[in-house]
Amino acid sequence: MENFIYLKLLLLTALMLIPFIRAKGIKLYNPIILVTIVYFMQFSVPTLYMTINPELFYGFEVFPDEINNGLTFIVLVFLFFLIGYYLPDYSIAFKKGISKLIAKFPSVNDYDIRIKNLPLIIIILFVAGWIARLFIIKSGVYIHTEATYKSKPLPGFELYSQLLGYGTMLPYIVLVLSYYNYLKNEKKIVNLLILLFLLAVEILYAIPSGMKERILFPLVILIFIYSLKKNLPLIIIVPVITFTIFFVFPFTGIYRSMILSPDLLSNVQWAINEYIKMFIHFDKSTFNLLLFSMFGERFNSAVVVVKIVENTPAIWDFKLGYTYLVFFLSLIPRIIWHSKPHFTNIINEFGRYYGFISPVDYSTSIDMTWVGEMFINLGWFGVVFAFLYGLLYRVIYNYFMARGKLTSYGAIFYVFVLYSVIRGEMFALLFSGTLKFCFVLVVIFYPFIKRVTVRK
Repeated sequence: MENFIYLKLLLLTALMLIPFIRAKGIKLYNPIILVTIVYFMQFSVPTLYMTINPELFYGFEVFPDEINNGLTFIVLVFLFFLIGYYLPDYSIAFKKGISKLIAKFPSVNDYDIRIKNLPLIIIILFVAGWIARLFIIKSGVYIHTEATYKSKPLPGFELYSQLLGYGTMLPYIVLVLSYYNYLKNEKKIVNLLILLFLLAVEILYAIPSGMKERILFPLVILIFIYSLKKNLPLIIIVPVITFTIFFVFPFTGIYRSMILSPDLLSNVQWAINEYIKMFIHFDKSTFNLLLFSMFGERFNSAVVVVKIVENTPAIWDFKLGYTYLVFFLSLIPRIIWHSKPHFTNIINEFGRYYGFISPVDYSTSIDMTWVGEMFINLGWFGVVFAFLYGLLYRVIYNYFMARGKLTSYGAIFYVFVLYSVIRGEMFALLFSGTLKFCFVLVVIFYPFIKRVTVRK
């Protein structure tokens, strides 16, 4: 059975070479390149890791035949995703259809930010963002969900929590604008120092939360913007990968396992001391622990899909598209619909029913992944959604890159959309949040934008 797994992994690897060959390099502004890289990290490597080290997954009882079946679906999803993404290159009907669809929406690249307003915008966004962050910290949802210590939520917090969440994103926009300003102004040393200060502030803000996503997000933003200008050199890729492997994952692993106190600084100091101790006594067991934390836990979306393919519809009946229809309901803000159901409950329920978390744990969530969601809905026929995903990502790419160049206004939107692409969560929760945040961006920047002349 292991031989079939290796052959399928070889086939998946061959399919993954196609986007890089067609794009002629690592161009992260192309959604299909991002999806391919993330797919390799979340499905290919973990599947190989589980096959070689099955004894490490005794709690999930992952057997070779289960891995083989799950991997078959994983390969089919990626194949149909490629077909959907590249079909417009070979079908005139699909190419024209995408062009007509894009033409119905105003282009963000028809507008840009007035340069004279840039300092004022940066100050306003930075201050407003940090006010929102202070409210979030006060509310007790700043630290990771498994944390033992929680602050008491502010009255009515649930109704405006999403707006505050968008507010906490504003300093990231400041980071985008600062980097664009640095690139446009002959890379002046003053602009570079401002950029590095903002980057350091974002990482320092993220560390006490214990969330790896928050720590990495500022770096991801800068990498995306850089990739819009030129191909990524190893001098950028290697340090980020090293930082992720040797700091982000082991540190957050230590931090999330400790009993938190109300003093966040003391928590961080204790976690850093434990982190240092781990590397002072670095040996084979430490290295194996790092490998497992990455490809056995954090990056391992393959095990989720494997268990879904094996246990659906035995545990859950097929949802027949329900999780996608939730998208339309989730677009309605809770501040308007006070009694709106908590759609995130389905993720917690999934984790409990499929054995990824304790049956009595009603707070932790385990995402079914966008690949697993396809099988949850239609079983093996779920590859139809993979085809539609491919078409959707092609529409996104063509919309933003129709002219081959982004304005700084357009880049802000594209950076956050690209980040949504690589998260790989449930469709409704991911893209409804992205659309609402894009609307917030339109409102924020409306007084400060100008229409630009398009040269034909």
